[in-house]
Amino acid sequence: MKLGTLKSANSLDGELIVVSRDLKNAVKAQPLASSLRDALEKWSLVRPQLQKIYEDLNQGKAKDAFPIEEKNL
Repeated sequence: MKLGTLKSANSLDGELIVVSRDLKNAVKAQPLASSLRDALEKWSLVRPQLQKIYEDLNQGKAKDAFPIEEKNL
């Protein structure tokens, strides 16, 4: 599973995203976890759901997928 953080004006921690294997697309992880820090604090609860998002994203099944640009991370 690959996770990333989008720059955010609302939080110094940024906004958590799940990133595709090829690093080209992502899905926002809210409401599971607002930031990477938030995800780590409740990892045992959110890990299975984040893994499912990652799998769906890589299979082209993620509904809210968007292309990512390095400058936004």
